[in-house]
Amino acid sequence: MGLLVCFGELKFFPGSVDFRGVQRLGVSMDLKVHKWLVYTAIAGLIPMFCRLVIYYVYDGGDIKMVSPSDIVAFGIILHLSTLNELEHWDEKSPWKTWANGFAFTFGFMYTVIFSFVVIGEAGAKLNDDNMIKLLTFLAAISFIFCASFSYRSSKPNVKNRLRETEEA
Repeated sequence: MGLLVCFGELKFFPGSVDFRGVQRLGVSMDLKVHKWLVYTAIAGLIPMFCRLVIYYVYDGGDIKMVSPSDIVAFGIILHLSTLNELEHWDEKSPWKTWANGFAFTFGFMYTVIFSFVVIGEAGAKLNDDNMIKLLTFLAAISFIFCASFSYRSSKPNVKNRLRETEEA
């Protein structure tokens, strides 16, 4: 009896059936990417969502709609999740080494930029608008990289599960 994931539904079929749009035994690639989107990307946006709620509810006027520290938090969360996923990934390839290096480098850049944000909050003159533009650009690159990594990392997992099941 085979377990199939078909468009988000679990179905049981006798034998091992494989056809387009269906993946046997396990979580489909799309589901893993969706889980990454919900658990990592949306969770990383929570500080921004909170700030937006405060901005629209608070009547004091000193709250900014977007803060550089929120964008930094989003970028760090994305890259930490990528580093964590890479640690549990068995495949040894040059792509994994590049992904590790990219995630570590961007995490380091976000940390350095966060230091400037803290210095700016302490009273140093920094151009917040330019800082937000730079961080938005970096966050977009980070999001694209991390989403593509999540998609790519879901491929070998399904193949390995299929191989293990066929061997059993």
